[in-house]
Amino acid sequence: MRRLTVLLAIAVLVAATPAVFAASEAETATADEGPVVVNWLGARFVTAGAKIYPQPDSRIIQEFNKALNIDLRPVKVDFVSAEEMNLLFATGEIPDHILASQTNMLRYKDEGLLRDIPLDMVKQHAPTYWRDYANGSVEGIWFDFPSWDKDTETLWALPNGGTEIKHQLVARGDWLDAVGASVPTTVEEFAEVARQFTYDDPDGDGEKNTWGIATSATSPGSWTSSLRTFLAAFGYEHVERPYLDPATGEITFFEVTEGFRDFLRWMNGMWESGVIHPDVTLPNKQAVGTLFQDGRVGFAGDSWTWVLPTYRPGTWFPNLFEKDPDARVEYLGQLTAAGHQPTWELRPALWMYHTVGKDTSDLVLEKILGVIELQMADPFYHNLIWSGIEGEHFEFDDGGMRQFLPGMDLEAQGDLGVKFFLTNIRYGWMFTASFGSEAEEMAARQESYDIITPALGHGWVLETQNQHRADMARVREEYLWKAITGDADTDGDWDTYVAQWMRAGGEAVLAEARAKHAEM
Repeated sequence: MRRLTVLLAIAVLVAATPAVFAASEAETATADEGPVVVNWLGARFVTAGAKIYPQPDSRIIQEFNKALNIDLRPVKVDFVSAEEMNLLFATGEIPDHILASQTNMLRYKDEGLLRDIPLDMVKQHAPTYWRDYANGSVEGIWFDFPSWDKDTETLWALPNGGTEIKHQLVARGDWLDAVGASVPTTVEEFAEVARQFTYDDPDGDGEKNTWGIATSATSPGSWTSSLRTFLAAFGYEHVERPYLDPATGEITFFEVTEGFRDFLRWMNGMWESGVIHPDVTLPNKQAVGTLFQDGRVGFAGDSWTWVLPTYRPGTWFPNLFEKDPDARVEYLGQLTAAGHQPTWELRPALWMYHTVGKDTSDLVLEKILGVIELQMADPFYHNLIWSGIEGEHFEFDDGGMRQFLPGMDLEAQGDLGVKFFLTNIRYGWMFTASFGSEAEEMAARQESYDIITPALGHGWVLETQNQHRADMARVREEYLWKAITGDADTDGDWDTYVAQWMRAGGEAVLAEARAKHAEM
């Protein structure tokens, strides 16, 4: 089985020679001398227990090599793993292309690991990116991303990302029919339907074995994945992001507002009535989703791509229909809570950054831009990046969505290099080809949502928050779950919680956030 585990990846890095990662000057001098070597560190493919990288004979690599007269060489290092990236840099070799999060992009820039990207080269060699992304989906925002140094007017990375659809709640439609309920539109209605799902035998088996909803206390990512729509209903969809509180007119964080306090009270009411699944030690959001898959809970929430019926085969949402062909779901819209204005934050189409190693020549940079341009401008290469070759690796279904052919399991996709070289920008037909018509309907349903511009603009960074984030999160998470499960009194000890959050770093972070806002 052609897999690369973490240990093997580290072993390869330690034993690597420079030729594994970087082309010699002779190899990259001119295109006329032969294919230009491009060492590309991209989006590794992850399966249970393994990380898979493209094989040298991958059709994806072959097609791009042929189109651009290049020699694409995948760098078999996990761009998400700080340990693996540090080991790579310790060898002294820096790939030509490095996919990076915003935090890592800024770190690599500050450590002198990157070269600049001339704007004229972007306009010349990636004109579709420049037109449709920089001056299209993120027009007016692109120069606010931290990849652009406003002081020196230097571009250090190419941001990229696709259309954002907000958090999505789903309900078992067949259960709604069974208990005689409608799709809820308020948190009060939600709590009542959750009670019916818990006590009115929605699956008709005569046993008390169902609940309204499940969530997990193991990490902020786990519980916000299932509960974000409720946060929005009580005033703001995010914790850990500053926003302008309409009640006070001040920059604050939702986790210390009256809206968050009311959210905790509402959650405690559902906990006390027994409609939340009692196991909040589930390890991750997939485990939470499995309860929906298995018919144990009637509501579930997650990031939007996780609740599309065919986008993530083998995961909890499509598995529901495999296990129960009679199951039917309804998508919920924006919920409201009495006394609060539901609020979402405008997030630009931003996912990751293409960064370029400091030793990369202009010729190699030109080829990197060519890879980006081809997949945005030409349907063949766009489909190639995401799913391979039509008829060989995938086919289109009746709705215009790509579907992998039998035999294209996760390991086969990883070997092929699916998504490894991607620029995650999809709109129009590209969006439909990836997500299907259900996603278009989901986006249309959210057009009426109340969405505000980030209080500090786009691409903001708070140094004090980076310093105190863990301590502030620890205070919030401890109080959150005590309040939900009844071990804390939101009437009697709320002020104590806020004071602890302030001492944990909140006071310093608020001061920096408010100062930045005042400068805008």
